[in-house]
Amino acid sequence: MHLPRLFALPILLAAPFLLSAPAAWSQASPQDGWGVHKIWGSKEVDDYSFVRGSYIVREWKDLNPSPGVFDFSFFEQELERFSRLGKPVSLALRGSYKPEWLFNEVPYHPDQLSLQVKNERGTLAYWHPQFRVRYMEALQAFSDFIKQSPHRDNIYSIRLALNALGTEHSGIDESERPRDRWIVPAGVDWVAYSDAADENFKTWVTNTYYDLFATDFLLLVRSNLFSGDDGAVPPDVKLAVENGRVGLFHTSSVPQPTKGSTERKYDVHIQYGREGKTTIYAEPFSASTKGSRGEQPPAQWNYWRILSDLHSGVTYISVYGVDLEQYTDPEYMAAFDFANLYAGYQTGNNAALSPGAWVALREGDYLKGDYDFLMSRMSGDSDIPLAGVGPDGERYGAWARRIPANGQMRFQLDQDFAAAIGGQGVTLRITYFDSRSPRFTVSAAGGVQQTIRGSATGRWRTINVPIDSAAFGSNSGADITIDANTDVTLHMVEVLRTAVLAKDNRPLPEPPEDVL
Repeated sequence: MHLPRLFALPILLAAPFLLSAPAAWSQASPQDGWGVHKIWGSKEVDDYSFVRGSYIVREWKDLNPSPGVFDFSFFEQELERFSRLGKPVSLALRGSYKPEWLFNEVPYHPDQLSLQVKNERGTLAYWHPQFRVRYMEALQAFSDFIKQSPHRDNIYSIRLALNALGTEHSGIDESERPRDRWIVPAGVDWVAYSDAADENFKTWVTNTYYDLFATDFLLLVRSNLFSGDDGAVPPDVKLAVENGRVGLFHTSSVPQPTKGSTERKYDVHIQYGREGKTTIYAEPFSASTKGSRGEQPPAQWNYWRILSDLHSGVTYISVYGVDLEQYTDPEYMAAFDFANLYAGYQTGNNAALSPGAWVALREGDYLKGDYDFLMSRMSGDSDIPLAGVGPDGERYGAWARRIPANGQMRFQLDQDFAAAIGGQGVTLRITYFDSRSPRFTVSAAGGVQQTIRGSATGRWRTINVPIDSAAFGSNSGADITIDANTDVTLHMVEVLRTAVLAKDNRPLPEPPEDVL
């Protein structure tokens, strides 16, 4: 039986920044933790072998039951459980529910000014000095607890939470700012809100997390702090991100962004994650079956959301537990396998170690163009971008491209990856829509050529073609060329190390009659 562990701590001030100390995690990220992680779901899901890690979160209200008193027993029990499972975890202190006693110390608005504000009494004035004192106290206690935990080595990251309005939001509408809209407890001074005070609070929170956690754990900073819509990032933190000592995360991952502000978060991930500068974590906007998820059918939403994250250089791809429970559906399980196969190889200097490279063909409305990973489609070839191709239950068809009859499509591999696979056995995998008996020829640098003929099944099919990798990346020409004899609709072109394919759990090769 686990008894509550209570801590009574005085108000503590942050120590000076330790800018010269290297982060303990920075020597290497544990490769077996790259890939699919659980976010929100039952404990049973944590046991799934394909789930690489998980998330432990507790509300500030539950951790801090009275002033200066902290109960970390929930974290203690969960850290012990995940240590037994041998799976790394990310931790967060959320503030959707603030401590009720804080309403006696800080002015508050009687309404919930954000959908993330859950306290029935309303919204606390998070810019108030006393709010900052109490949040500092909670963060200091949280830091002390995890640094003393016997399971601290199982903690791979700490997520920064603003905990201003709810957990993620901040900012007060002009109409809600006047003094008479707020309740000020007896003996408490009123401090007016301003945009400058909001920016100052976010900068303070970011610096405080950096000071308390970044020298011992991978600190994950919210991407919107870098995206231009939420102000400047403290210079020391930005430098730490540039140097890979601090990572980034966002909580609105989708198959494609639905507006510019979300697209800017992806751009930040591409800038820092895809370019190999630092580690990226992504949480989905919702589960794939939730009504607000978007236009794609559930299996396609789940799959293309994973592709969008891999395209952006995400190392830790979190998935709602209810989606992970769909693993018995081959379309979901194949998406999870794909994430676990490729996640992490865009970060640092890992490109040459990647098991493969691929291009998922699309145009889309945001993040326009293909999603790709260590391979790209060459410009100048004619094609027709498509959406909603094939059966809803198959994961591929949210987007595609069609090569018109007698047209072609060419691809080039990343030079580092091409050099790394030189002389090794590789397999070219092509996923196409098998409609109206498509026929096309595949050519690879080095002279390998195969003609593929479909059979009008009205479904997506994947064929595997063994090829010679020796000539890849040797010049500026195409490494892979597809010549269409008829109209051909394609989802993906992938080059995979044959040794990896032999152990791959994804769909088996198509019957031999597909290859002539």
